[in-house]
Amino acid sequence: MPATPEAIAVCLLFSFRDAGHERSVVAELRRRYPEAHVVASHEVAPEFREYERASTTVIDAYLGYLKFTEGQPLSNRPLFLGGILLIVVGVQFISIGLLGEMIIKTSGENPENYSIRETLK
Repeated sequence: MPATPEAIAVCLLFSFRDAGHERSVVAELRRRYPEAHVVASHEVAPEFREYERASTTVIDAYLGYLKFTEGQPLSNRPLFLGGILLIVVGVQFISIGLLGEMIIKTSGENPENYSIRETLK
């Protein structure tokens, strides 16, 4: 007896333009495996980049299965904590860049602050 899948991710090429075929595949999979968590890429990330759409769909299928079928909390996962850390670091980089732009803008407004020592030909 073959094992039934617990989570299924469906990602067809060009489904961001016309999701008809992907809808048909998902409907058939949901009919055949009603207990499985089936995720379609046009529902999760309807964009033209195939890798991003496929990886997002697979991650959604995995995490959705863990959350809704197994009842596991997602807050104690290493990827969740790593994502929060990356958000904090990204905000710090943006604020440091903004601060640098403000310093350059305010100190560079007066052209008398600069002098030309030598002109090369």
